[in-house]
Amino acid sequence: MSDVFREVDEEVQRDKMLEFFKKFGPYIAIIVGIFLIVYAGWRYWSGQQEDLHREQSKAFAEASALFDQAQYADAVEAFSKLADEAGGGYGLLARLNEASALTAAGNMEQAAALYDAVAASADDELLRSFASLHAAFNLMDTAAPDELRSRLRPLAVPGGPWFYSATEALGFVDFKAGDIESARINFSTIAFDTAAPQTLRGRAQQMLAILGEDATGNIQQQENTGETGDEAAAGNPDGGDAQGDSSQ
Repeated sequence: MSDVFREVDEEVQRDKMLEFFKKFGPYIAIIVGIFLIVYAGWRYWSGQQEDLHREQSKAFAEASALFDQAQYADAVEAFSKLADEAGGGYGLLARLNEASALTAAGNMEQAAALYDAVAASADDELLRSFASLHAAFNLMDTAAPDELRSRLRPLAVPGGPWFYSATEALGFVDFKAGDIESARINFSTIAFDTAAPQTLRGRAQQMLAILGEDATGNIQQQENTGETGDEAAAGNPDGGDAQGDSSQ
C-alpha cells in the first residue's frame, strides 16, 4: 500500500515539475541565454584588453629603445603615437616620455608645452607638480625670471616632494637675474639642510662659494653640533636664513 502512495506522490511531483517548467521554462532559458551571452562577451573583451595591453607594452618598449639609442626624433614620434592611441595611464606615461625625448633633442619649448599639458590634465597631484617642475626646467634659458619664479615658487614648499629641486632652480634664476642676495638665501637653504640630497647640497655649496661665501666651515659645524639649518645660517651673516623664503 505504501508503494502505491509513493508512486502517486512521485507522479504528483513530476506533474508539478512539468507544470513549473511549462510556465517558467521560457523565462529560465532567456535568463540562462543572457548570462551566457554576457559571459562570452566579457571573455572576448578581456582577451581584447590583454592583446591591447601587450601591444601597448611592446610599443612602449620599442620607443624606449629608440630613446636609449639617442634616436630622439624617432622616439618622439613613437611616444607621441602611443600617447594618442593608448590614452589612460599608458598614454600619460608615453606623453611624459615624449616630452623627455624632446628635451634630449634640444626642443625645450616644445617639451615645456607638453609638460604643461600634462600638468593641466593629470589627476594625480604628484604627477602634476612633476610636470610643472620639468616645464620650468625646460624654460630656464628662455623664459623671463618673473615667469620662472611664478612657476617654481608653488613647488618650493618645505616638505613638498620637489622642495629642494625647485629651491635650487630658484637660486639659479635669481643668480642669472643678478639678485645675488635671494640666490644666496635659496642656495643656503639647501646647503645647510642635512635632509637635502647630497648632490644638491654639493651644488649649493659650490654656488655659495661662487657668490663669495665659504659655507664649508658652517656646514661642518652644523653637522658636528646638530644645529638646524636655521641656526647654522643665522651664524653666517652673509648666508641669510637657511630656511628662509625659498621663493625669493
